[in-house]
Amino acid sequence: MRGCWASFILSFIPRIVVLGSWIFTDYVTIAFKNVLMPFNYILPALGLFFFPLTTLTYIYFYSFWQPGVSTLEWILIVIALLIDLGSYGTTAPQFRRRFYNI
Repeated sequence: MRGCWASFILSFIPRIVVLGSWIFTDYVTIAFKNVLMPFNYILPALGLFFFPLTTLTYIYFYSFWQPGVSTLEWILIVIALLIDLGSYGTTAPQFRRRFYNI
């Protein structure tokens, strides 16, 4: 049971970091400045709720390194996306096993 609480709490760390960098710095604004005007607020918000690790990785690479994202950085962003998708994919089989005794 302790592992569940630890993973639950750890899952909010990327969200807290993205939200903090959005409020207290301009890194999110810099990273999403080339997106069309209504989407430069919607896209980071969607990333904050659905793909926090991917959003955090993109913000880090775009804001702290050279302007733009290189090929190696895109590969790391895709790995972060796969980790985010994997966190959604593992919950459904666990839910079925726990509640339906399959």
